[in-house]
Amino acid sequence: MALGPFLAAQHFTPLLALSSPGKIINTSSDLASIKDSDGGRISYRMAKAALNMQTASLAADFIASKTNIAVVAVHPGRVPTELSGGHGDVGLVQFVEGMVGR
Repeated sequence: MALGPFLAAQHFTPLLALSSPGKIINTSSDLASIKDSDGGRISYRMAKAALNMQTASLAADFIASKTNIAVVAVHPGRVPTELSGGHGDVGLVQFVEGMVGR
């Protein structure tokens, strides 16, 4: 669900506003795209689509209120997880290192 990222953003925004600039990075998926609507994994697709809308809306709200927090969503590629059946384009450690290094 997208509720966890929403609550985290809501509760950490005051602290993030103190850092310059604050950053919220959400992990999304291309499976949330309207273009990729081949079916299957509907709950996952819905949650990621909601996360994408949350990301865009929160970014717009911060811009309008001149709050210095950047909000982005990243798609790491297919990561070997239970959902992907252990298959992936990039290893989990490599994925995390790439995200932290940005």
